[in-house]
Amino acid sequence: MKNFFFALRKELHTILFTLSKRDQYLFGLLSIMIFTSSIGLFLLARSSITTEIPAHGGTLTEGIVGTPRFINPLLSSTDADRDLTQLIYSGLIRRTTYGTFEPELAESWTVNEDNTVYTFSLRRDAVFHDGHPVTAADVLFTLSQAQNPSLKSPRRVQFEGVIGTILDPQTIQLQTPQPYAGFLNSLTIGILPAHIWENISTEQMMLSDYNTEPIGSGPYKVSNIKRDKKTGIPTHYDLSAFKKYIHGKPFISNFEFFFFENEALLVKEYLSKKIDLIAGVSTEYIDDIEQSGRFSFAKPLPRVFGIFFNHNQSPLFLEIPIRKALQIILDPKEIVTKSLMGHGLASSSPLPQAFQFNIMEQQNYNQDAHTLLVSAGWKKNSETEIYEKMKDGASTPLSFTLSTSNTPELIRVAENIKDIAKNNGIEIILSPSEIGTLQQEVLRPRKYEALLFGHSYTHDTDMFAFWHSSQRNDPGLNIANYANTNVDKALSTISTKSDKEDLEKSYAAVVKEIYKDIPAVFLYQPIFNYVSHKDIHEFTSDRFIGNPTDRFSNIYTWHIKKSRVASFFINNN
Repeated sequence: MKNFFFALRKELHTILFTLSKRDQYLFGLLSIMIFTSSIGLFLLARSSITTEIPAHGGTLTEGIVGTPRFINPLLSSTDADRDLTQLIYSGLIRRTTYGTFEPELAESWTVNEDNTVYTFSLRRDAVFHDGHPVTAADVLFTLSQAQNPSLKSPRRVQFEGVIGTILDPQTIQLQTPQPYAGFLNSLTIGILPAHIWENISTEQMMLSDYNTEPIGSGPYKVSNIKRDKKTGIPTHYDLSAFKKYIHGKPFISNFEFFFFENEALLVKEYLSKKIDLIAGVSTEYIDDIEQSGRFSFAKPLPRVFGIFFNHNQSPLFLEIPIRKALQIILDPKEIVTKSLMGHGLASSSPLPQAFQFNIMEQQNYNQDAHTLLVSAGWKKNSETEIYEKMKDGASTPLSFTLSTSNTPELIRVAENIKDIAKNNGIEIILSPSEIGTLQQEVLRPRKYEALLFGHSYTHDTDMFAFWHSSQRNDPGLNIANYANTNVDKALSTISTKSDKEDLEKSYAAVVKEIYKDIPAVFLYQPIFNYVSHKDIHEFTSDRFIGNPTDRFSNIYTWHIKKSRVASFFINNN
């Protein structure tokens, strides 16, 4: 064979040099055409008989502001906590990219006729990252700890009064006190491994190393943790694809998380392409991101930010004219334009846009705040330009403290509110706190006069948690300390209704009462931005985003790499 090719090459060489220069040129051109045509035919044939499919491999890196402290479905409170919890744990069911629900640890479930009894059959091949099987006992343990008043889980309100019964090791029945349309959403909560946690006392649960070295059953498991040598605080988590994940091993092999002290450092690393992904980009960095990166998607979150009044801490807010005056002078459109540079959704509704149905907002900015205050006995001080009122022989200024989270975006909003109020004779003293301090020392004990904060909706029935009078004390989420018997009655029946028209009537009744009472002034919905330098397949921009962790709803199908397989095998499978 070797001699054959040697002789062929020699013969072609001899023929080529017997040709004229013109013929040699034509011969070369013809050879190139034949070669390129052959390549084209090969690629065309390959494309017609093969199909491109996802391939395993690759690494994604994401940056997050803050450090995870509770990678625990029952205790997670920050974005860093919740993001890692979403990837490491799995629930009975999970939310899809369309906002619906599909089985995860559960193989199937049934619901009785009056929507109060849910029976879940667990998959027999579901295991935790340490190899232990997931059973009904793990589900019941997680439920009992969520309800444990001593643990003070943020998820407690979702499971109040729920009774869990183990029917067999792979079957559990959950009974709610009354029909609750949002109950399925609650069951996306990650399931804890009882064999690890049941021997840890409630007092020790918040201090356990398993909060930072978690073991779940989700698509990714912890493979390595890098810590600061001086403080021991985690600076980097390496997650690897879990081979026995219930929906199959994720295509992306490794997911790495890096933690930053502030967003400026995070964005700097992203712009230098040292990390692939960042979530929740603030408005002040959007222009830089748009010029150097690209938006994977930008969506309004179902969160309603506003000022919530606490009359228990400041008697000023017992006066409706004061609340009404603030509602008049604080125009949501102005707040979004000046504080958020237009990157927000102006809204004066207690409901986020996704759950507003046909309810119309009823604010009236043509009213005169000055006339309202004067008619209520307030008079401007000629020197301070702040309204005052004589009470018990002393002059009381129209002044209050506004508490909020110490984040750049909320600080900008708070300062804008302060300026608007000052120009209208109202003094606001800002009191920002780090999110952990705000949660534990301000929000939970209700130690604030007014609070710039947000209600985060995952389901329309979340209004119960935010506005029913039974939720005024911790761990309830009624941060306005609002009580209205008509609202209580309507909210107590909303979860039992499935007819859209009936729901709209109930919500209209609730919103009408809230507009009338003004327990808060609603301002805007934030925009959630998620950006990447890499092309991630199956990462669609039309996905449902109820909260930032929903970006990972189909993480196990994301892929960077692809391969081609004969179409015959695809069709036969």
